[in-house]
Amino acid sequence: MTNKAFVLLLAFIFTWMPAAQQTKQQTIKDYFDKAKECVDISNIAQAIAIYKHIITIDPQNFLAHINCANLFFMHDMYDQAYDFYEKSIELNPLSDAAHFNLGLLLESEGICEQAIESYKNACEANPKHHKALLQLAKLLKEQNCLQESANYFHKILSVYPKNFESHYNLAKIYQKLEPVSARATVGQSLYHYHIATELQENDPDLLTDYANVLNRINETEKALELYLKVVELIPYSAPAHYNVGYTLKKLNRMEESLPFYEKAVQLDPESPFMRFGISLAYLTAGNFKDGWREYEYRWDTHNIPKKKFPKPLWNGESLKNKTILLYTEQGLGDNFQFIRYAKVAKQMGATVIFESKKSLANIISLCPYIDHIVTQDQEIPDFDFYAPLMSMPFLCSTTRDTIPCQIPYLYAKEELVKKWENILCENKNFKIGICWQGNTSFKTKDLQNVFSGRSIKLKYLQPLMNIEHVSMYSLQKIEHDQGETLKNYCKLKTLGKDFDTAQGSFCDTAAVIQNLDLVITVDTSIAHLAGGLGAPVWVLIPDPPDFRWMTDIDHSPWYPTMKLFRQTKSGSWQDVILKIKQKLQSIVENHQELLEISKQIKTLKQRQKELKIKVKGKNGKQK
Repeated sequence: MTNKAFVLLLAFIFTWMPAAQQTKQQTIKDYFDKAKECVDISNIAQAIAIYKHIITIDPQNFLAHINCANLFFMHDMYDQAYDFYEKSIELNPLSDAAHFNLGLLLESEGICEQAIESYKNACEANPKHHKALLQLAKLLKEQNCLQESANYFHKILSVYPKNFESHYNLAKIYQKLEPVSARATVGQSLYHYHIATELQENDPDLLTDYANVLNRINETEKALELYLKVVELIPYSAPAHYNVGYTLKKLNRMEESLPFYEKAVQLDPESPFMRFGISLAYLTAGNFKDGWREYEYRWDTHNIPKKKFPKPLWNGESLKNKTILLYTEQGLGDNFQFIRYAKVAKQMGATVIFESKKSLANIISLCPYIDHIVTQDQEIPDFDFYAPLMSMPFLCSTTRDTIPCQIPYLYAKEELVKKWENILCENKNFKIGICWQGNTSFKTKDLQNVFSGRSIKLKYLQPLMNIEHVSMYSLQKIEHDQGETLKNYCKLKTLGKDFDTAQGSFCDTAAVIQNLDLVITVDTSIAHLAGGLGAPVWVLIPDPPDFRWMTDIDHSPWYPTMKLFRQTKSGSWQDVILKIKQKLQSIVENHQELLEISKQIKTLKQRQKELKIKVKGKNGKQK
């Protein structure tokens, strides 16, 4: 309801004086009656003139002042309205109506601090002034004074326990007060959503907001029920269909999800959000043809400006004797995964320039198929065409069967490989590098939730560390607050303070991986680095998975040496770790058997060598 609608609800205050009063009072009464008649026929200017005339007769007449103020406010004459409200309050400081209407005027002008003060004055004058309490609580919420806003909404509920707006707003506030993973506030949020839906069970916005919270805490089936109800209520809503598609995808019900995604795009084909959403669904389902095409809407979805150069965007033309610029985008793992397309361009006869993130320049410069590498702050040599790195699968018409998966396509520095070989060679155990956490610095709550779901607490990896004849090495970039945590895991070996610093990011990591028997990692850049190096790597895949891992397969078509271990229940890693432990124990036992056989062969060879020396010595004596 608009501010002015509130004003319209406030009936103008008129007074009727008893007939026995003095002539002056009768005159004022007559003027009030005339003013009312003018208002009734929308002759506002005349009504205001009459109220002003009453004030000349009776300068202390509160009713004339506030009615005049209301008329000025209703007809957008805010300065005059403000003056008359101020005078009204001076005449009657306890008038909740004057304070409330002044608050509405100030809020409409964007003077929010003073509006809040006026609403508080109205509530103090009349603690049960429902509209003042509600407007104050809503404005405090808009100003991000969440706890104070919640207090006022609770005051409303203490008087009006079934007030819909209060329950709905409290549900939203408790979402924001703490991260969604905080059980107490989530519980309060869900409680108020539940009450609000009982009060208005067919409000699409309410049902959608409620379902969004349920989705974030992985109450996915309940969320789906609400989203489906929204589709029934507003069947021509693209977002409603999108939400159902997204939730079915989250439940790994891909075949069911796609029709809802497609309906969303049909209803709103110009929405980049809908188009990008369906791209992820197609790619997850293995439909690369449609998926990579729709993936081009990523730029508009995330409001990321597409780089422009004074040369044409490559669109599949011949690259023979041409120079192409590929430029970095998105995360570190994305760069490791898709830099393989620089090799594709090279095989097409191109000279390849890659504009790299500064942190990746050293490791990417080792790729022999890249002719020039520059960082984002350096001048770019001349070129004929350019392309964003993650547009290359689309531009190359990549299908699931034509993924360029020849490995290795990433490389480590030979001198560093030798250095770490010398350091690690004395350890005859089965050597495993582990990484348990990805990027934690995302700005939005939704992204934080998505990427935190990919990480695993180090304690869950403890059973793997306890396997006999296994040595675990941390490939994790250690944050400041993780140092103490690592002290509790004495079997986990770290690689020194200078690891990945002197030679550049990932250079030591790549060299160490080349000297390990296996890498076990969550879905992060280490997985793509190990896969690109051609090293054996096991990846812990969350439910739902990122699009690149698809569904229902235990391998990756992108990386021949990679195995995927998937969650069977969202948020639960115990079954995954148990499966990895069982498989790892079998491999380590075989590894130990091979080591023992190797040791026996070495001993036999040594004995043969010693025996030959003895025989040679005896023969020498006989001669």
